Amino acid sequence: MTKVIFFGASSVAGEGASSPEKRFTSVASRALGWDEVNLGIGGTTVVGRDAAGQVVDENSGVGRVTDVLDIHPDLVVISSGGNDFGQARPLGAIEKLDR
Repeated sequence: MTKVIFFGASSVAGEGASSPEKRFTSVASRALGWDEVNLGIGGTTVVGRDAAGQVVDENSGVGRVTDVLDIHPDLVVISSGGNDFGQARPLGAIEKLDR
């Protein structure tokens, strides 16, 4: 079975769904025969590093990358960034995002 991590904020966690079985990640996983691993945490952001590049928010997307890698998924679905936009958090200088 394909192990799929769903990674992101409240929409991934299931905010608005009437039950965990009805969140979009669970519905998609059942329909596609995937083994779902839900790593959604409401309110999280992508940005989580200071100007020196140090992780300052362990719950940010950046701070939780190792959580994803430690599981060794076959596929990762990322749905994030809405909270960054809503809080007007800069994602960084484009010239530094060359990797």
